[in-house]
Amino acid sequence: MHVDYRRMLSALAVLLCLLIPAAALAAKDTAKPGIEPGQVVVDEAGLLNQGEKAELARHIAGLQEKHGIGIAVVTKKSLHGKDIVRYTDNLMNQQFSPGANGNTVLLIAIDRRDFQIVTDAKMHEIITNDGGAPYLRDAFLSDLSDGRYQAAFLAYADTVDELVSYYEKEGKPFDPADRFSWVALGIAVILALVVMYGVQVYLVSMMSNVQPGYGASAYLLGDSIRLEAPTDTFLYMTVTRALKPKESNRGGSDIGGGHGGIGGKF
Repeated sequence: MHVDYRRMLSALAVLLCLLIPAAALAAKDTAKPGIEPGQVVVDEAGLLNQGEKAELARHIAGLQEKHGIGIAVVTKKSLHGKDIVRYTDNLMNQQFSPGANGNTVLLIAIDRRDFQIVTDAKMHEIITNDGGAPYLRDAFLSDLSDGRYQAAFLAYADTVDELVSYYEKEGKPFDPADRFSWVALGIAVILALVVMYGVQVYLVSMMSNVQPGYGASAYLLGDSIRLEAPTDTFLYMTVTRALKPKESNRGGSDIGGGHGGIGGKF
């Protein structure tokens, strides 16, 4: 039996030429974003210039080393209809987990003007959805909405630093209610009353041509009023009702696996 090896080799070469592009295309579809180890700023949307990106990366790296945590900022031109919460959570799990004491990722989808913060289980204990997460969001949202992207991302990183430092010092997560002091409020009210009384006494003392009256009759001119009948007559009233506007939902949400986060529009 004669085997034509030349034809077999030619057929294999043709088959390889067909398979290699298909494999490359499949790899491209399934590959993870091109994130290098240790990279903390991925600006695919091009919101930062090279200098701003380098400065932000150095700042975040210092905070990571300070607390043993992971902080990352990712910008995307589009998520192509994918759920931003799940996408950010998967991105953190697969690409950004350098911190032994907790990790958090801020993702920006510029086409829909959406943002999402995701925290892993450890960071969720530090930045809770009903306490630290809204405080963290409010720290950078104004700059983000106004297009001051580097300022927004620096504020995000610095506020994570603030919340983690609070947890390390106090042994509990930050709660905005803890910042309210009834003692301070009481002192402020007392001081306000004292100042108000002092101003009133001073103004009255300056009114040399006015003497206080000791009865109601002192304030009436003679025969200026005569009450015929002590009755009141109700005429009408107007009632206006309006729907209370609903606030936009920017609250936090539990993602699963102990993870948390907060997101919304900017």
